[in-house]
This record gives sequence, C-alpha cells and structure tokens, in this order.
Amino acid sequence: QSTWGISFYIRVCMGLLEEIRAAKKKAEPTITSPQSEVPPPDLKEEEISLYVFGSNEYGRLGVGQSPEQLACTSQPMGIASLARKKVISFAIGAAHNVVCCAEEGSDDTEVYTWGKCHFGQLGHGEQFTDKHAPTRVSALSGKHVTWVAAGESHVLVGTRDWRVYSFGCGYSGPLGHGDESHQFFPKEIEKLRNQQIVSAKGGQAHTLTLTSDGRVIAFGKNLHGQCGIGEVTSVVLVPHVLSIDSRISEIASGRSHGMALTQEGVVLGWGANHYCQLGIEGVELNPIPSIIPIPGNVPVSKIASGSESNFSAVITIDGKLFMFGHNACDQIGVPRLPICVSVPTMVVLPSLKDQTRVIQHISLGSDNVCCVSEDGECWTWGSRNMGKGGCTSACPNVTPYKISVARAKKIEWCICGNNHVVVATQ
Repeated sequence: QSTWGISFYIRVCMGLLEEIRAAKKKAEPTITSPQSEVPPPDLKEEEISLYVFGSNEYGRLGVGQSPEQLACTSQPMGIASLARKKVISFAIGAAHNVVCCAEEGSDDTEVYTWGKCHFGQLGHGEQFTDKHAPTRVSALSGKHVTWVAAGESHVLVGTRDWRVYSFGCGYSGPLGHGDESHQFFPKEIEKLRNQQIVSAKGGQAHTLTLTSDGRVIAFGKNLHGQCGIGEVTSVVLVPHVLSIDSRISEIASGRSHGMALTQEGVVLGWGANHYCQLGIEGVELNPIPSIIPIPGNVPVSKIASGSESNFSAVITIDGKLFMFGHNACDQIGVPRLPICVSVPTMVVLPSLKDQTRVIQHISLGSDNVCCVSEDGECWTWGSRNMGKGGCTSACPNVTPYKISVARAKKIEWCICGNNHVVVATQ
C-alpha cells in the first residue's frame, strides 16, 4: 500500500510538472532563427549609404561574410542589405550593432542588429549565435522605434509612445529591470514608463538616459561612481534620477564614466578618472556630477565618449575640438603628449587649420577617433589595429588620416565600436 501511494504521488507530481512546463513554453516567445537581410538584386553603388571598416570578428561589419571569410578590412565596404533604407538612429557596442531604419516614404520603422551575441544583445532570443548581416528584430516590429542605444553588451530602444525596451547582458543591472538577468528578447523597462526618455547612452555595464525635460536617469554598475548618484556602490539596480540643478541637453557615456551638457553649454562629468577622462588631476573617481573646465570658458555644443572609451571629447560652439583622458595610442590627436592627458587639449585637423570649417560630428572607440567636418570630410586617428583606422598601416598614429568611400561621397556622420567604424554618406 505504501509503495502504491508513493508511486501515485510521483505520477501526480510529474503530471503537474509537465503542465507547468507546457504553460511556460506557451507563454514564452517562439524562438526561430531569424533570416538576415539580403541586398536588393538590382542595387546600384550610389544607393548604398552605410560603409564600414575594421575588424570582422563575430561578423560585426555586417557585410554578410563570416570572420573566416573576412578577418578585417581597412577599405570601407558598403552594407548593401541596408541600401534604400533611411537610417533613423544607429548605435554600436563593443562588437555588436543596432540600427533603426525606415523604408523611403514610410513612417514605419524596423530595428536591425548584427555582430556578437554572447548575451542576447541582438534581441533575437538567441545566445552565442552571431549574425554576419543586419537581421530584423521581429519583437520590435510595429513598436515605432525612434532611437537606439548600445553599451558594451546591451541595447536600449525607445518608441514613439515613450516606452523603453532593453536586452542583452544583465550583469550589474544595465538593463534597468531591477535585477542582473540577461534578456534575450526586448523587455520594457517599467520604471521608465511615462518618463519620456529621448535618448540613452551605454557604458561597459551602466546606462544613462535623458528625459524630455532635461533630467538624467542612471542605472547599472557603480563601482567607480559612473551612475553619478553621489556615492560609490557596487550596482544601481533601480533607475535613479541624478541631482543636477541645470537642465541637460545631451549625455555621453564612457566605459566607466558619464558626461552631461547643460543648456548653457557647461560640461559635467562623473565616475572613473583613472586616466583623467574627467579632465581633472589627483582623484581616481568622482561620483558627483562636477564641472569640467574648458580652456577659454567657451560654451560647448557637443560632448562625446564611448562604451569602451577611457577618454573624452567636447566641441565648442565655435567649432573647436578639445580632448582629454587615456592617450596610449595617441588618440588625443596631439603629438608628444603623456599617456594620460588631464587638461582638455585642442586638436586641429590638417584641413581645418584655417579654422574656416568646423567639426560637426565625432565618435570615440576604445583607442581610436573618427570625426566629420561640416563639408563632409572624415578623419581618423589613434589606433589603426585590424584596419579600424581606414588605412593599411597598423601602427597607432597621432596624424589624422582622411577616409574616402566609393564615388568620393561626402560623409554625414560616423560611429566607432571597439574595433570597427561605421560611416554614413550624404
């Protein structure tokens, strides 16, 4: 009798377990391997607007070739599968890419990702399944995405109705869900609902977001004070509003530091300062948003850093570029500077010596820089490893190198990853 009772109990438990598994499976999204975009069969060179160069590890270049087929390239290659699409927003993590596009003449947007997918940062429900070409994130179809952002191994996207979704690596809480779980599909950040987030920037494992009324909200890793909450903690799992008196118009995130630009053109910085990336000497970190003094006290119009960057850049309203921080590969762009540059130092490009033309866009990689002048010229300097300098030389160089793409197209903007660069033509 006892044996029969135990056997019956086991069968009941097994039946309940199967029901739970079935219910859970029904509730989860169906994981099917998504198909990458393919170039239109009648594509012409002039229809391509996105070009890429550098390392192709994990297929990060997005040209449809595996790392075995193409290790790297210093010659800009067109991303043909995104031709005839209007780019709304583009972001790069360490080795993955995310872009929001719309078909010409349409308001409907689609999000595409490619490259490394070790933590689900491509949003397709997969892990360790890298993509070698842009692949549509089906879970975001119909969401009317307006902007995208990326950290080292995570992604955030914002929609027209002010919803914010995140996916990818959850270690230290950069996804904003109150835990450290990875997300393989886009998941809405409930704590940011109705906050009207207009943009975001990701670091190694932290995230900064900007609201429509100029507030900064941060979450994620905070071992160096990079969340800017006024104190150093291991993590900030719940989105936290920073105590900044001024209205903020732009944010930037480095690997372990953050920056903000006030409406008056004042630059604030916080977080790690081991490489003087906050523009100050004598302290290794600062968890409190503090003013970064710019020579001449000229108001700033743009700030920049990157998810892999330990250095920073600002552009003043009169078009001058100042840089500071780590300089091991001459990425500050000025000869004979030390490895760490604590004072914002002006960088002059060869074609801008007369100061009649100005820099309108700049992006920082891990140890390289890419910028675009107002007349469509594109320049790189710093590390040239794996072709990311756009030239055949692999040696770091303080001298800017001019990038040329097919048909001598003028370049509109650029963006750096860890070891690759994407440029968009006009």
